[in-house]
Amino acid sequence: MSKLINFGLYLLAFSLPWQTRYIFKLGQLNNGPWEYGTLSLYATDLLLLVICLLFLIAKKQKLTPTIYCWLSGGLVILSSVSLLLATDKLIGLMAVARLILGLIIFVLITKQNFHQLKFFGAFILGATLQATLGIWQFLSQIGWANKWLGLTAHDPSELGASVVEVLAPDGLWERWLRAYGGLDHPNMLGGFLALAI
Repeated sequence: MSKLINFGLYLLAFSLPWQTRYIFKLGQLNNGPWEYGTLSLYATDLLLLVICLLFLIAKKQKLTPTIYCWLSGGLVILSSVSLLLATDKLIGLMAVARLILGLIIFVLITKQNFHQLKFFGAFILGATLQATLGIWQFLSQIGWANKWLGLTAHDPSELGASVVEVLAPDGLWERWLRAYGGLDHPNMLGGFLALAI
C-alpha cells in the first residue's frame, strides 16, 4: 500500500501543471466567459482523492493530530464560516474544497515516508515537459488544443491571446505569441518554471 501511495505522489508531482478537467458549470460575467466563476473538477483532484483514501486506509490507526492539524482545521472552519458572506456560495464552496485539498497535500507530504529525490525528479520531469511544450509554442507561434491534456488553442492573430508586440524591420507591428505550455497563462508557466528551477 505504501508503494502505491508513493507512486501516486510521484504521479501527482509530474501531472500538477496539466489542466485536464471536467467543467460542470461555466462562469458568466457580463454575458461573457468568466474563468474564476467556472466550476470544474481537475484530474489531479481525483488523483489526490484516491491517494488520500489509500493513505487513510493504510494509516488509520497511526494518525495522531498535531498542532498543525488543529491550526489547519481552524483555517477550514474559518473559511467555511466565510461562506455565509459569499455572494456565490457554490464558488466559495469550491474554494474551500481547494483549500482542503491543499492541506491534504501538506499532510501527505509530511506524514508519508517517500523518496523525496524521486518526488522532486517527477516534478522536474513534468516542468521539463512544460518547458519543451512552451518552447515549441513560441517557435511555431501556435498553441494547439487537446481536451484530454487540458490544452487550449492560442493564435497570435486573435485578440485575447497573450502576445508581445514588436516592430518588424518593414515598419509593421507583429504579434508574437507568448509560451503557455499546458497552463492557462504565460505568467503561470513562468512562475511554475521558476519554482522548478
